Amino acid sequence: KISEQVTYATTLNQVKQTQRYFPSKDYKIVSQTVLDNSGRPTLTTLPVPVDGEKINKYKNSFVTTNAELYRAKHFDQESNYKQPAVIDATGAFSYYSGANADKRIPSAEGYPYTRVIFSNDGTDRVVEQSGVGKTHMIGDQSSGQGRTVRTLYDTPTAEELIALFGDEAPNHQDVAKVITIDPNNTSSVAFITKEGQTIAT
Repeated sequence: KISEQVTYATTLNQVKQTQRYFPSKDYKIVSQTVLDNSGRPTLTTLPVPVDGEKINKYKNSFVTTNAELYRAKHFDQESNYKQPAVIDATGAFSYYSGANADKRIPSAEGYPYTRVIFSNDGTDRVVEQSGVGKTHMIGDQSSGQGRTVRTLYDTPTAEELIALFGDEAPNHQDVAKVITIDPNNTSSVAFITKEGQTIAT
């Protein structure tokens, strides 16, 4: 099985678009990455098949909303942070809509992408990751959205570490406490050293 792949990036080496062509089936799969207002790779679309098209150049205006190029202003403003603009279900992206005759492919309800929220404290740590579709998008669970993976970062207390490790407890200032909440609101806790080693979960 042979395939060809090309990745298009900005001058800062930030990936913008990936295309992979399969000669035996004469189609390519395209995925787009959209940067947020800080230039971070925040939004990544599902791979979309494009029939009968080889890799020849960057596909301009591949992701649109109301026929306008999808940009950070459509999802990274205070006014639309939890209500981003939907992606047009036209062209290749009709593949993830109700217009697809193949009913084995579920509709993404205008949100055929995953999205990552980074912290704004200078560390750029991931604090929330969405899934695909309206239910798993960034938003409020009370409105039928927000089934995401959320991550909280903290420093454990000395008492917590002593309860876990007794006399061998490390200095609490040298350990990070990472709380992960899954889409079903189940929490897990990991204690990680500065070297990145998980010492307890």
